Amino acid sequence: MHILPTSKPRIFITMGDPAGIGPEIMAKSLASPGIRGLAVFFVIVGDTDVIKKAFGPERAGELFSQRVSFENPG
Repeated sequence: MHILPTSKPRIFITMGDPAGIGPEIMAKSLASPGIRGLAVFFVIVGDTDVIKKAFGPERAGELFSQRVSFENPG
């Protein structure tokens, strides 16, 4: 079954405990094309510096320019 891009949701993801494994799991999950294909756009909610560290500088920059937005609630 092919899902049209307009029918896919926007997904908000909280990173969990910044000192835990949440940021790394989130980074690995979003590196998967299968996961990225589930939504039109992902918004990651959490500390931007922690998220960038989990993704690594190159990967974070790549995601910033794609379908992932980083939101710092604080």
